[in-house]
Amino acid sequence: MNNSGVGFIGLGQMGLGMANNLGQIAQPFYAYDVLSDATDKLQGKDIIIASSVTSMAENCHLIFLCLPSAKEVKEVIFGAGGIANSALPNLSIIDTSTIDRTEAISIHNQLANQGITYADCPISGLPFRAANGTLTLMFGGSQELFNATKKELNAMGEFIIYCGESGAGQMMKAVNNIIYNINKFLLKKRMIPA
Repeated sequence: MNNSGVGFIGLGQMGLGMANNLGQIAQPFYAYDVLSDATDKLQGKDIIIASSVTSMAENCHLIFLCLPSAKEVKEVIFGAGGIANSALPNLSIIDTSTIDRTEAISIHNQLANQGITYADCPISGLPFRAANGTLTLMFGGSQELFNATKKELNAMGEFIIYCGESGAGQMMKAVNNIIYNINKFLLKKRMIPA
């Protein structure tokens, strides 16, 4: 089998825009969502709609995830028919979902034992920023993988930060959320100028 492709799993409000941007520079490019009608909004005639997660794992050397929670991430990776059960050698997963730092480290360690590279790379921004490729991405994982995937990351974001080893991306996202919530509170209380 040939796993030369790049894949994207999770075509929700954020993932759809990210996948559309990634599909413009990655060939062959595979996309998958558990809801079949989610693929209807994909743009680009060369996008390959994968029939399953297994198909993604068999055809891609790099897979991006954008899923609601750690539950879905673990199901897609470790569940029946999941990525880990079908991956060919040298697969890398970049998970843009926002999950707990300890969950990200645990997933990283489990996959490392199977020879799969996993990085947590949560995103910040609204759906319009996902659509126009101007998200902030906070990468936690191998510096080598970060350097090797700059082209793909740049297709989805304009502010891309290497935060450190596994779990560091999720830690940075947590800090980002705290600062955002403090500013929101201060604005609401009119303690800082709008």
